[in-house]
Amino acid sequence: LKPLLPFLLSGVLLYVYPQVLVGLGYSTADLGGLTPNGPLLLGSVALLLFVKIIFSILSFASGVPGGLLMPMLAIGSMVGAVSGTLLIGNGFSAEPQLPAYLVLGMAGLFSGTVRAPLTGTALVAEMSGAFEMAIVAFISTVVANGVGSPPVYDSLKRRILVNKNASSKIE
Repeated sequence: LKPLLPFLLSGVLLYVYPQVLVGLGYSTADLGGLTPNGPLLLGSVALLLFVKIIFSILSFASGVPGGLLMPMLAIGSMVGAVSGTLLIGNGFSAEPQLPAYLVLGMAGLFSGTVRAPLTGTALVAEMSGAFEMAIVAFISTVVANGVGSPPVYDSLKRRILVNKNASSKIE
């Protein structure tokens, strides 16, 4: 029954707010203002970020195997879009720099979550062609280690082992 809630929610979101679902949402170019219409408004990106995080948490908590990479990169780019828009709006940065914030957000969230700064740097650099985010990848890894947050794939491994041990005790 645990997968039922995210499944039903995804059906509702498909009709109500399809941008939340991967493949139906805004592209990184849209977030970065590379479209003829310019960047999205801060409020709309912040709302999309919030709903996407909640939906990702519910989906992940359901225990159904699924991808982590794409949601992680999408959320990272949205964090970068929100941060960059705030910095630009307050005069700390120039508007042409907004796409760089998206790339930095992706590299930072991936590296801090997975604890693989070189992999995060290589992955995002391959997708974006930008190699400057290595420092962000390393800083996010150091911060995540400093606060004692376990890497996401270690948490998944523990969850699988706990579930496997629990099911073998029932048999």
